[in-house]
Amino acid sequence: MVRPPPPPELGPTLLHMTQLLGQMQQTQHSFDQARQGYGRVMIRDFLQLNPRSFDSTPEPLDADDWVRDVNRMLNTAGVAPEDKVRFATHLLTGGSAAWWENFLEMRPANAPDVTWEEFREAFRSHHIPEGLMDRMKEKFLSLVQGNKDVMAYSIEFSKLARYGGEEVSTDALKQKRFRNGLKPALKYALTHVAAATFDKLVNAAVKEETGRLVFEESRKHTREVGAPSAS
Repeated sequence: MVRPPPPPELGPTLLHMTQLLGQMQQTQHSFDQARQGYGRVMIRDFLQLNPRSFDSTPEPLDADDWVRDVNRMLNTAGVAPEDKVRFATHLLTGGSAAWWENFLEMRPANAPDVTWEEFREAFRSHHIPEGLMDRMKEKFLSLVQGNKDVMAYSIEFSKLARYGGEEVSTDALKQKRFRNGLKPALKYALTHVAAATFDKLVNAAVKEETGRLVFEESRKHTREVGAPSAS
């Protein structure tokens, strides 16, 4: 009977594994150092997303859309918090650029750098008058479905909801406001529908509306087919 060869000594094997582990740790350390040195998003990288520039406009609500879009792009690109203001203000032109230059000149010489939150607040305060915000809130609170289909109503609802303030501060309040604006028949049909989220409520309303349209088309077709027979 041939005996199997003896197992290798553990000493050299463990030593080899330790050396491999050390090399892996050194490689990871070098990679982390490289990321710290070169992984920071540069403005040229951010500009590859094609963010739109902004100038003063007779339609102040464009300013709100612009700062929201830029905020989303900054987060998408992974821009460092301390670079956000510099990247965003690079996109300002004309009257908005002049406003920003004046804003900086009015700050004390030893004032800290403007944070992204401070910039957004100052930008909105200058470009979006408080009276206009109040007017848009009133428009939102009076919004109803009317002759629009559910999807068109939900799109306008979501666009104006940003001005709703406390009226839509939670998902439950948002659903309540949306229900109240639906056509009476749809509102009644959804009375006992408990939606977990606003999006699911919209989906339920679309399904209910679609079902009603299909039913009405079916009735119309039946009448049209039955008319010649009756005559």
